[in-house]
Amino acid sequence: MDQLADAPMADPLLLRAVRGDADRAAATSLLLVAGVAEPYVRAWAEEGEIFVLGDSCACPGESPVGAALVMALGTGRTMELRLMAVQPDRRGEGFGRRLLYDLYDVLRARGVRRLVSSTSNADMSRMALFQKSGFRFSHVERDGCMPEHGWLPGKRQGDLAERDLLWFELEL
Repeated sequence: MDQLADAPMADPLLLRAVRGDADRAAATSLLLVAGVAEPYVRAWAEEGEIFVLGDSCACPGESPVGAALVMALGTGRTMELRLMAVQPDRRGEGFGRRLLYDLYDVLRARGVRRLVSSTSNADMSRMALFQKSGFRFSHVERDGCMPEHGWLPGKRQGDLAERDLLWFELEL
């Protein structure tokens, strides 16, 4: 029996906070896939903190598998997951849930006790991801998907117009 062959493989993915300009640019490019107007994404990226899920041996500026942008609310014990994206060709492989679970661990270690996030009324896959990852439905913000909040005008998912924001929360 070959012990080396039977040893578990090291996980090549690592969640890390974005620090350098090259990593920030790569993460911001991925976050733009989330469907929010670019000026908002760039402004939020400057104000919040970005985490990326990527190869642990990635070079600066390499495109991550996933990215999440969080922003402190109030005293910082509550954070908002403002944006999250996974590379389109990697969706459906569990990377969104992995990104969330790793993010939960980091936030817990920092003393964050509650995470909130929202999605449009039309984003069924995001609603399912949030609930499968432990979030609970909180409330509806009627007409929250407006251009003045960063939403692209007239955006639809299938036959549904993005109109209302559905809020979710998770006790960490």
